[in-house]
Amino acid sequence: MSGRVVQDHSGLAAPSVQVKISQPGAAYLAADLESDGEGKFEADGLPAGEYRVQLLKPGHITTQTRVTLREDQPLSITLRIVRGGSISGQVTDSAGRPVAGIRVLAMLKEAGVWKQVRAVPGALATTDPAGAYRLFNLPPGEYQVAASYGASPFEVGSRGQAPARTALGTGFQLYPETHTISGGEEHRGANLTITPGLTFRISGRVEGSSAKERYWVTLTPARQSGLAAAVMPAQDDGSFRIEGIAPGEYDLFANGPVRGYGGSGAFLHEENRRFARTRVQIAAEDVENVVLVPQSPSALSIKLAVEEGARKVCPPSVRVTLTSIEDAAANTGGTTSVTEATEAVVKNLAPLRYEVAASDLGPGCYQAERLVADLSSTPFGPAVLKLAPAGQIQGKVTGITGQRPGGEVSVILLLAAAGATQSPMVVTAEADGGFAFPGLAPGTYRVLAQRDADPRRAGWYTAARRAAEVVVVGGSTTRIELPLSTLPER
Repeated sequence: MSGRVVQDHSGLAAPSVQVKISQPGAAYLAADLESDGEGKFEADGLPAGEYRVQLLKPGHITTQTRVTLREDQPLSITLRIVRGGSISGQVTDSAGRPVAGIRVLAMLKEAGVWKQVRAVPGALATTDPAGAYRLFNLPPGEYQVAASYGASPFEVGSRGQAPARTALGTGFQLYPETHTISGGEEHRGANLTITPGLTFRISGRVEGSSAKERYWVTLTPARQSGLAAAVMPAQDDGSFRIEGIAPGEYDLFANGPVRGYGGSGAFLHEENRRFARTRVQIAAEDVENVVLVPQSPSALSIKLAVEEGARKVCPPSVRVTLTSIEDAAANTGGTTSVTEATEAVVKNLAPLRYEVAASDLGPGCYQAERLVADLSSTPFGPAVLKLAPAGQIQGKVTGITGQRPGGEVSVILLLAAAGATQSPMVVTAEADGGFAFPGLAPGTYRVLAQRDADPRRAGWYTAARRAAEVVVVGGSTTRIELPLSTLPER
């Protein structure tokens, strides 16, 4: 097997890419190579059979390609690796002066809410003395950019106390447009201007807060609940005061007792957590004398529903994680294990909306649908977590009659969900155009077929708009006919 690795966004050679070649179910690699200066690699002495070719490089998305080696038929393939994109710009105040030392972050939409991207190194930056920032290593998706300043969860989370008040006030500024990363683009000039305008104060006290059991107060915009505008530790007597808040509707949280801090918020005690939540409206004057009365935490019952065809592939016990969708600037989530026979209960939860997700399901077992539990007002439950077996796509590429076999046509599979960052899966079409994608999670995908002989043509993610949309149902086979894409030169 020989091949050449190119950058998906440019078609140029990709050197120093780790190329891992393995057979399904094998406990060892058939080959572990690195592409040379021209992006080329070669593996000799491989027996005939099915192989997975995995491409890895720092700052790039891992790409998986499945190929078939036939006896006495050398295979030559062109593979694409997708580079992370970047967004850069400058943050200034209303007078055009650079704003240094504040956090700028990339956000993706989850469950209808823009939330900070935490799993990607490079998705959080601090402005330099010129107010400049750069977010990088961003996988394909649609991003929002925010500049967080003042008593932000990042500042208070790293210091344990609020910084000195400035003329900018406290809050965050969103860039007015979203940025679509298809793979490797550099979005420059995403400049943000922080214009303070009229700001107000909100003050009050948290009942039960003391020097021994201290609470933190978080202010989160009701219309943009994925990022807190301000965080303030309560004083020894429970009083709090947050300055420089722009008019708007907010949720005000009290979380505690606090045992530490770091990252972007407070670390709470595991056993005796208490929470308060109330809605406040800041219009034309300060809001004062707000009393927050922390209450006992909520609990959520979780049931497991396993489809008939999934019992053979899904584990008997499933690990479940609850992650808050709203930003209360504290560790408010929880984990548990659940079986089909026994309900599980997650305790010590805040009055928030949570995403409920299963993990470590193993091959062939998937969560059938996204599950959100709303604990913000009325009791919720039990939450039913549905597991389904893998589905698959089988198809045929039309319009390749007369083409030489041997990997001239690639079929690319991408998740269709907005903001999805799953790695692309690639197979080479057979001589008759046949292809298959087994072992897929239930969901909606985009599938496209294109020649890979000319790397100058549009990349996988760039061409995704021409792809067919396919729904995969757990435990079933979706059959499609896919035309060979006719792609323009770059």
